[in-house]
Amino acid sequence: MTTVFLVLALISISLAALAQIFLRLTMLAAGSLPSTFAETPTYALKVLICPQLYVGLMCFGISLLLTLVVLTRLEVSQFYPMVALGIALTVLLGHFVLGESLTLLRLAGVGVILIGIMLIARS
Repeated sequence: MTTVFLVLALISISLAALAQIFLRLTMLAAGSLPSTFAETPTYALKVLICPQLYVGLMCFGISLLLTLVVLTRLEVSQFYPMVALGIALTVLLGHFVLGESLTLLRLAGVGVILIGIMLIARS
């Protein structure tokens, strides 16, 4: 794996994690799900006019394009375990950007994921 493709893979994974944060911001801005079916169109409009939705979708789109480029050089079995880094990154972004709790159990889970990625990388 060349450095260029490793960097592209990491950018792709980071953008996918960032997309999750923007989608969460979208739903926080839209508020709770409607309690009646009649309120659904108004709620859908609130979601659709939220700028964070489009930033999140753009992040996903760019991530997808970069993933396609990376997969021209890396096997899926090499790249996909790296995607698990996105889980760790999303947990950290959720804490630092959204103020979500970062418990010892979550940190332990992230640690297990990172150990798993290292084991796969060495195989």
